[in-house]
Order: sequence, then C-alpha cells, then structure tokens
Amino acid sequence: MSTIIGGVTVADPVVPARKMQLFNGAYSAAIDGTTLMDGTGTKTKWSLEWQQLTQTQYDALIAKLTVTGSQTFSPPEESGTYTVLVRQDTLTTEATTDGSGTMYFNVKADLQEV
Repeated sequence: MSTIIGGVTVADPVVPARKMQLFNGAYSAAIDGTTLMDGTGTKTKWSLEWQQLTQTQYDALIAKLTVTGSQTFSPPEESGTYTVLVRQDTLTTEATTDGSGTMYFNVKADLQEV
C-alpha cells in the first residue's frame, strides 16, 4: 500500500479514509408529486488524516496538498488512480513535540474528484 499524490509517494494516511460519493445534479417535483432526478453523475471525495508525521514527511505532503490545480491521486487501499483537487478550505495542520523536543505533525484534508 502506498499513497501517491501528483506523482509523488507520500506517507500513508490513517486508514480507513472516509470516502463519500457526491451526486451532481438536481431533484425536482413533477406535477403528479413524484420526485424527478436529473443527474449528471457522481464524484468521489476522500477525507484523509495523517498523524505523527516527521518534518520530512510533512514537507513532502504539504508540497502536494497546497497545489491549487488538479493532480492525480492513488489511495493506499485501492489500485485505481483519480484526478482530484485538494479542498483548500479543509486543509488543517497541527504540530506537536515529544519529550525530546522532536516535532511531529498531524494533517487533515479532503480530496475531491474532478
């Protein structure tokens, strides 16, 4: 298992990642009261979390998560590759230190299929 974002292997997120199917389209009511669905397809969204990353792992991951254009994504638990955007409004980071003063980083982000 390895996680690849934008062609670069990064640390694997905490598994299992939350994966959701997003519906693209609209619902409306017909005259007779039935619900009509006008869909254009579904897209996948992954909510990912990384814990206890070293500075090197963090730097490699953040370099990919701060890209504002689309890039490829290969989740660790699947064999497929997807084209995604990082939802910048969901990117959060937290730094912690252990007893010896070594810094570790926790990161959360959502990737959405385009």
